[in-house]
Amino acid sequence: MIRQFLRETFVICVLGAVLDVVFDGVLACLIATIAGWQVAWGPIPIFLATASCSLVGLVGLVGLTFGVYLARQAAQLDPIAALRTE
Repeated sequence: MIRQFLRETFVICVLGAVLDVVFDGVLACLIATIAGWQVAWGPIPIFLATASCSLVGLVGLVGLTFGVYLARQAAQLDPIAALRTE
């Protein structure tokens, strides 16, 4: 159960990082077009941004506290009893 949670967390973090890179790229091109500037792209900063977002989501203090701890507690609950209560 915890491995599944960590996989889901990783996918969400990577997806969020990729969407952020795409959004930032579109925004940079828009600002560059309006201001008449040039945009310089590099694969290393894009990779580092995506990797840092993924790592923060997986091993960050908030991720561990609210992620693994709560997933472990939820895994110990009876599914029927958990559905009956809020």
